[in-house]
Amino acid sequence: EQVTLEVRNTGPSTRNAQDGRPAPAGRDGEGFGLHSVRERLKGHFGDRASFTLVRDDTAGITVARIAMPTVKVAA
Repeated sequence: EQVTLEVRNTGPSTRNAQDGRPAPAGRDGEGFGLHSVRERLKGHFGDRASFTLVRDDTAGITVARIAMPTVKVAA
């Protein structure tokens, strides 16, 4: 009774290439847009939904995943 949406992207890392520290502000995964997605999911589904953003530097990908309850839409 749950749907999971996952997007994998080979875009740039959120870490500084020289020293591995987090990139400058706005690239840390906690900007306004991502905060807004989390708040909208929480508003619609409470604790039954989640949003995660994970970087796998070994594979060179970023994975965005939204899990939420299946909803029926009136036709």
